[in-house]
Amino acid sequence: MKKFLGYLRDFIRQDFHWPTYLAIAVYLTAYTIFNYNTKFETGLITKYYYSNWLIPVLFVYYWANYLLPCFIYSLFRREWDYWRKPMFWVIGITATFLLAFDTGFIFHNEWLRDHAPLPLRYWLRKIIYNAASVVTHLLPLYLFYKFVDRKTENFYGLTTKNVEWRPYLMMLGIMAVLVTVASFHPSFYKFYPLYKHRGEAVYLEVPQLITGLAYEIAYGWDFITVEHMLRGFLVIGMSQAMGRRAVLPMAALYCTYHFGKPAGEAISSIFGGYILGVIALYSRNVWGGVFVHMGTAWLMELAAALQNYFRS
Repeated sequence: MKKFLGYLRDFIRQDFHWPTYLAIAVYLTAYTIFNYNTKFETGLITKYYYSNWLIPVLFVYYWANYLLPCFIYSLFRREWDYWRKPMFWVIGITATFLLAFDTGFIFHNEWLRDHAPLPLRYWLRKIIYNAASVVTHLLPLYLFYKFVDRKTENFYGLTTKNVEWRPYLMMLGIMAVLVTVASFHPSFYKFYPLYKHRGEAVYLEVPQLITGLAYEIAYGWDFITVEHMLRGFLVIGMSQAMGRRAVLPMAALYCTYHFGKPAGEAISSIFGGYILGVIALYSRNVWGGVFVHMGTAWLMELAAALQNYFRS
């Protein structure tokens, strides 16, 4: 844990600039309030959900949400050098497009409507949506790493080097306490767990535990690719163009990526994304972040399931 605290102290000493941080905090506060009062992102996705424009619209949305914090950072720090570097644009555009591709991946829905038994459609749709990140994230990034990126020393943090598990266990323990407290709020247990049984276990003649575990495994897999994209590609990869300055815009984008979930989760993601981004920048790996992120997500599922069980 001392090493991680050392990372944070060193990073804040070099990067913290109160006008910049205050400006981005004001921007995120105003944008979060606006989004949750107007349901802007939810309405955007709903409007284009069955349209061929869904992925292009999401790409413009995510790209704008990434560029604006970068612009605020440059404006207040008067550091514009990375805007002239091709890899800033190449990595930024690739990352935000793949985030849009992943969010807008609904190509399996029509096939399921035509071929899957009705009791299995919801369950299969949820599993495929999460497992599809192999195609929407992992494979494209591997090709990018092999044929475009000549500077990043490993596959954007998917390495076992410099992984110290004890601090991450402590972080997960802290998150367990926070999740337990949050689970008593109606907005939490009404939103989670994300998977609700709809008769697939009865249809397959298996215990609900089996179908539930199948979903949760796919759900957990998705966090590997989220960490790999945000902390791996947009911090470790982007550091070749932006250096330490890659962390704060990533954390801001990570917040907007959580819109649609409970507001408290979106707000807390700023701090979590910032801390995990700093650790990824220094350690050059993302597996610890995967452990904390995945573990927290499963704790949220479990806490909400228990709340709903005892309230029913």
